[in-house]
Amino acid sequence: MKNIFLLFSFSFCLLTENVLSQWSSDTLTHNIHRDETEMQSLAVNGTSLHAVWKQEKSGGAWEILYAKKETGNDWTMARNISGSSGTAFSPALAVNRAYNDAYIVFLQQPDVYDFKDIILARDSGNTFLSTHITNDTTEKFSPTIAIDAYSKIHIAWIGKDTLDNWKIFYASNYFGEWRIQMLAGSELGPFGSGASPFLAVNTYGVAHIVYRGGDFGNYHIQHVYNVLPGDTTWHYETISTPNENDFTAQLVVDDMNTLHLLASGNDGWGFPPHAYYRTKNEGGNWSEPQLATSDGAGWGNSLFIDINSKAHILWEETSGNIYTGNLFYASNKTGVWESDSLLCDEKSFGGNFVIDANGFGYALLYNGATFDTEEILALRSSSPVTNVIEHNTFSPQQFSLSQNYPNPFNPTTTIRFEIPVGAIHELPLQTTLKIYNILGEDVATLVNENLPAGNYEREWNATNFPSGLYLYRLTAGKFSETKKLLLLK
Repeated sequence: MKNIFLLFSFSFCLLTENVLSQWSSDTLTHNIHRDETEMQSLAVNGTSLHAVWKQEKSGGAWEILYAKKETGNDWTMARNISGSSGTAFSPALAVNRAYNDAYIVFLQQPDVYDFKDIILARDSGNTFLSTHITNDTTEKFSPTIAIDAYSKIHIAWIGKDTLDNWKIFYASNYFGEWRIQMLAGSELGPFGSGASPFLAVNTYGVAHIVYRGGDFGNYHIQHVYNVLPGDTTWHYETISTPNENDFTAQLVVDDMNTLHLLASGNDGWGFPPHAYYRTKNEGGNWSEPQLATSDGAGWGNSLFIDINSKAHILWEETSGNIYTGNLFYASNKTGVWESDSLLCDEKSFGGNFVIDANGFGYALLYNGATFDTEEILALRSSSPVTNVIEHNTFSPQQFSLSQNYPNPFNPTTTIRFEIPVGAIHELPLQTTLKIYNILGEDVATLVNENLPAGNYEREWNATNFPSGLYLYRLTAGKFSETKKLLLLK
């Protein structure tokens, strides 16, 4: 079947240079077992990396493994977090950025039962502590997880209602206890077990879930969100792309509460798939779709948004509907989408991608020509993949207030701004840079002086301030701009 599709398509690898030589590689597993990553298998907090994957045991059962990498150190030895009995699969990983501890949600099925339960495992340092989010006999698939700025945990998955219809379920501990909701308006169709939900939360703790909605032949990406954290009222919308059918989506909510979506689909069996990127500012409308896979045909696997609000993805090449085993990295950091081959070895699959606080890119994937040879690979770029903001001696031509970096931060962050040369105002210019809490109260003043044209930066040390969302406002003459920053302790 694969050779038939190759008659009608060619590998995008022929048009790009394999950039693996620009990346270092670590093999995290060395065994004869089948190892595979999932959609949320890699997470970053500052320069700390967390990875999770599933490994096949004898008899066809699975177990969940976890490893961690701190700055300057190697990856830790893999730890089994799911125990020795039964089978565990579909792991999804999130990191509590305030404490840098990993939370992993997965499905676990006991040896003697057919049903599966949603299990949440938390890294307590010496061991993982597990909590049953569900404890019933209903079918469940594809758990996904996110943690908000207030350390509240949000989980979503696929389940069935009392009429045997597939629905999206959502649980959070926002009020100090686990509360489970069924999203009645989520229509997944008769093949809803493959709806592939993906969960993200904004800075306030509002949940956003994207998933494949509709019925066979008319699939689309549905977006559902509540207005207040933990609220039971949900709003639904359909997000379209130029694809006739969309099957998977990833969603990121940045620190400005802008939504970033990567949706993948095709025009039917045998037609090449494509991934499209769209954004939606808080209170705004969705942008026009942008083809993120350049001229290549493939599925979008992983979406990451950097500190400059630029998108980075990994995508898997296909020949028709068959995966070629070639993996690509793409970004719109230059203003247009550009792709480079990451691994063109015809045996690389399931890539995840993140960027650390120093701008280095990391990928996690599984690599192997057969099931028994599949191993987990971790790649690191040899240089930063984000655009560096250059500050030079030339006089700026317009006012500018940059996003603070790092963000989130603890306890210090840097804010850059520019005052231009111009005839519309007198220089030096009375300038203030102030920090406000979410109640609008002035809590710190970083600048209050007359400044000439130039590039400036100021550091805010928030050692004596509580965690939470803050605002910073630059005022220079008639110019004024406000941005958000997030302190996590």
